[in-house]
Amino acid sequence: MKKIICLFLSAVMLVSFSSCSGKQGVIDRARKEKETTVETLEKVFTVRENTFVASVDNMYRETDYYIGEYNYVKYVGFVLHQEDPSDKSISYPWVCRYGPGCCGSGTTPGFVVVYDGDLPEDKTWVEVTGKLKIAKEGDEIYSYLHDLLGTLYKDDNTAISTYAYFEIERILPAKAGLETVGIT
Repeated sequence: MKKIICLFLSAVMLVSFSSCSGKQGVIDRARKEKETTVETLEKVFTVRENTFVASVDNMYRETDYYIGEYNYVKYVGFVLHQEDPSDKSISYPWVCRYGPGCCGSGTTPGFVVVYDGDLPEDKTWVEVTGKLKIAKEGDEIYSYLHDLLGTLYKDDNTAISTYAYFEIERILPAKAGLETVGIT
């Protein structure tokens, strides 16, 4: 009887090891499990470092799509206050990075942020999760963004009459990433 039990256990172990295909099988299963996290179920769009500029640019141009498709947006950047061009006594907080530019005039891809709590000091790296919002004509933040960004256009050269901003729901300290990101 012991022989039969040993043979049975050996057969079960052999089948289980062969089906997992070694180390790669374990890695593949871990990746699949990670893809079914709560964040995926909550429809979170995560802005990646290697596509930061392109993603942020697209979110400005297609804000309605991101608001309709995703419950939350998450990204990492640093806090930076920027003056209102028309009223130097006012500054608005951003969570952004530095981007490409020409002739000494770089950009700061990211979003103006609205947050009920206190934001860390400038140049502090944070991970923010929240919702894209639309500033409309007549809103204080609209005037600021319009003065700063000018008229934005969709890919089909249609002018956009609204501007996106970011309402933070969760803010966490983050490890510093690439301060200056390029277009990929």
